[in-house]
Amino acid sequence: MEEAAKEFQSALKLDPKKQNGAGSVEAAEEELRFQRWLPENSGQRSRMDIRETISVAIDALRANKLRAILTSLGVIIGSASIVLVVTVA
Repeated sequence: MEEAAKEFQSALKLDPKKQNGAGSVEAAEEELRFQRWLPENSGQRSRMDIRETISVAIDALRANKLRAILTSLGVIIGSASIVLVVTVA
């Protein structure tokens, strides 16, 4: 757990000497970010995180319909061509 905390601080490039006191807004935001980055249930994602992830993915698909259609078309054509080449060869 301490190793993960050190990794988190280095990822944010935080200097422990320059951090504000526990009552400051920056410290509260830091604590919230830390809690979201390291879930309490020992590294396993909670069901709410999975629901949120699926929701964000569906929203992204709705926002980028053309990209989603073209990507799906590319996957379908690519898979079909691989099956065709394997079948013929």
